[in-house]
Amino acid sequence: MKLGLILKITNTGESETFSINKHEAWARYASDARSAIKELQGFDGSDKTVFLLKFLGGIGYLLSVIKSRPEGSGRVNDNTAAWIFVPSEAIVSANEMEQVLKQVEEAISESKGIDYAKLKDAFSMDYDIKKVLVSAVGTISSSADGNYALRYYNGDYRLNELLGVHLAQAEYARFKGVFLVEKNSGIKLSTNDVLNFEPKQFITISPLKSVGGFFAGFPTAKGFMKFDRDIELANGQKITIEWHRDNYAPIVKTFTAGVDNIANLEIKETERLVRIQRSWFSVQDFHGITIQNASVSINHQLISVY
Repeated sequence: MKLGLILKITNTGESETFSINKHEAWARYASDARSAIKELQGFDGSDKTVFLLKFLGGIGYLLSVIKSRPEGSGRVNDNTAAWIFVPSEAIVSANEMEQVLKQVEEAISESKGIDYAKLKDAFSMDYDIKKVLVSAVGTISSSADGNYALRYYNGDYRLNELLGVHLAQAEYARFKGVFLVEKNSGIKLSTNDVLNFEPKQFITISPLKSVGGFFAGFPTAKGFMKFDRDIELANGQKITIEWHRDNYAPIVKTFTAGVDNIANLEIKETERLVRIQRSWFSVQDFHGITIQNASVSINHQLISVY
């Protein structure tokens, strides 16, 4: 599995100049970086570089390498932005991701212009695929209505301590995007949303075994999905699991990674409720004639039609 890239340059207007492994499912989120970097102070016209992280839910995430252009190149906030797409199921270690970022930064910072050969080399690698049902980064979606946040590296944490298994942080979902900025760069964020919490590794949960004929799964927009492979959750991420069995009411369990004990997902005997079906009853009038549309209640609880 390969990573994707879209290169955009703004100079009295924005233009897409290059792409690798581009697909519209994620490409539409590789936006004009000016709307984001205008929130930064000490960046425009500085010839500095920042990274911008955006989560796209189940498909993966974008990590952009944004280089400010010196004053005189054009309008305010002119930049070169290389949007890197990482599929949620790709296994990319922190060191591997840091190396890609460095290669891209070098390629877009060449004095003679963009080094396209270096970009092609950086995105030629095939990465292994996770054998999981849900990936940790796939549980996070950046908020379209949120502000941008900033996280410094080379302070309390190095850059590679914010990537890899520490990339998926449930707190990031509150923001439109998260800037990763070198501590001594002098760059600040206008909203002052600076994050400094300890990055935690994601939680892996193995499939739950069938109990008394009940099997576990997840409600999704496409229907019920059986829990038959490992799932990853960002620490603090909530997930709903349902236990299903024919003729029984679903048993719903909510789990918060890193907070709840896995035993909280198990079902008890008292939670197994038979779903009584209307077809089990025949209702007749005084003359013994069957009434087809009669309602049946038990303990004042109306029985649904199944």
